[in-house]
Amino acid sequence: MKMSDNGENSKKIKHTDVDKKKSSLVINYEKKAEEKKVEDQPKKKVKKRRKKDQNAPSEELEEFKEQLEQLKGIKKFFKTELSKSLLTGIKLFDKINLKYFGRRRKKDKQKTEADIEVKKTEIVEEKFTFTSLISLNVIFTDNKKIPLYLPAKQQIGMYAQNDEVLYSATIGKIFDVLRETAQKLKRSPIPEQGKYEGIPLNEVFAQISEKEVLEFLFYVKRFPSKYIGKNYRFSESFAAWIMSGTPDK
Repeated sequence: MKMSDNGENSKKIKHTDVDKKKSSLVINYEKKAEEKKVEDQPKKKVKKRRKKDQNAPSEELEEFKEQLEQLKGIKKFFKTELSKSLLTGIKLFDKINLKYFGRRRKKDKQKTEADIEVKKTEIVEEKFTFTSLISLNVIFTDNKKIPLYLPAKQQIGMYAQNDEVLYSATIGKIFDVLRETAQKLKRSPIPEQGKYEGIPLNEVFAQISEKEVLEFLFYVKRFPSKYIGKNYRFSESFAAWIMSGTPDK
């Protein structure tokens, strides 16, 4: 009986040892499982954060954008500075060109009435001589067909030698002819175009100036073909020029 009791006791001891071992293994397994859970949790969070960070712009990208903006600013600065330097260079070149060569850059401009008037005054300021018309065989007469100045072959004395004397004598005769014509005009025509548009011809003749007479004489000098060898009355040729609109070309 004692032997059987001992055997049972030994069996019980073995079972308790096995149970202890099993329980320790379970506890160890559970601890390891919990540790793994703890380890796995931050890894998952890190992965999520990384995904979020991938969508957000990186620091390198931000630096690149800043550098790009700086480059744009530098580019604008150089553009303005280069344009300024080019303009100053062109102005300097123009000054040098004008000073040493007397040339200006030509600019295309439309002809205005003001430009034409300036050209007319420049023509008037040019010295006119009746010898220039005599050399072209252009002779004007008074209303009685007497020449206001003689052809070259018939000139003698002071008139042949001095342009100023010839000019002052002839211009005086022209004013006498125009005043005479203004008084004789009963039905005075009225120009419809040109410088004297709307002014009766007798008033034009009565109020004419030396400058205006010279405008016509310069016109004759530049376009003499229809006056050469004709010996026209000055009053008739001058009236025709006014009625046609005082052309200058």
